[in-house]
Amino acid sequence: MRHTKTFSRLGIGLTVLLAVISLGLRPDERNTEGLPSSAEPVVALKKMDKALGGLEFANVRVKWDKTVASDSPEVLTVVTKVDELLRSEPLIGHPISIRSLIDSLPGDPMAANRMPMLELLPPELKRAFYTPERRRGNVSFRVQDIGIAKYGPVFERIDAGLAVIQSEHVAFDLALQGSAVWRWENLYQILIDMLKSLTSAAFVIFVVLTLVYRSIRIGLISIIRGRRHNSLFDAIQGRTSENRRRARSNPRCVHRSWHCADHDHASAAGGLCDGGIW
Repeated sequence: MRHTKTFSRLGIGLTVLLAVISLGLRPDERNTEGLPSSAEPVVALKKMDKALGGLEFANVRVKWDKTVASDSPEVLTVVTKVDELLRSEPLIGHPISIRSLIDSLPGDPMAANRMPMLELLPPELKRAFYTPERRRGNVSFRVQDIGIAKYGPVFERIDAGLAVIQSEHVAFDLALQGSAVWRWENLYQILIDMLKSLTSAAFVIFVVLTLVYRSIRIGLISIIRGRRHNSLFDAIQGRTSENRRRARSNPRCVHRSWHCADHDHASAAGGLCDGGIW
């Protein structure tokens, strides 16, 4: 074949370019991503999700140590700061806490100590957000099903704000909790671990093929061939602002990726030994 080196360099350069473009992708997931977007249940869920400010709940857990009395005004002060922090984020829907319950009662909202007013609330309602015997409270809020990637910066700002509040009230421990938060914290690490595994496998295959066939070109092209399909797909996603879905980390998908990669590496090596390039 004529211009062998030119086509080889062109293929390697194009694959590297596509791989660089794909680096702009971020891990993402939606609860309805496995369902057809035109299905009636999905359409209904999306309308309810938007109208209610989110169908999924998360919360900020507020704990205090024994040096703080459960009816101390500082408890309400910390909860109020957390509540205001959440309300400052447009994507956070309808925070509710003991602050919200107390504000619904008659009286001066600027009073120094309104904690005793909690006794006027029904026990079931009060204990949903405040359990004094466990020295614990929580501020609940809603999360929309618009993708964890969009909530990443929001959760980062909330985490930073909670750290500031905690530094001002050292007797308190604040933590962001919920299934959406868990996915945000763990999904990215899952994809990073998968990327490290595939990169390590590609390096091992490169070394083995280079040593066996005594050709660096065969080793390089085997890696490029195994990576070019994923690079093209990821680059298209990156250019269309699509984020990387959790399905890419599903064990079956990982197994399929390994199988296809090994097949491509072997095919590349075989093709080169027969006198071909790809």
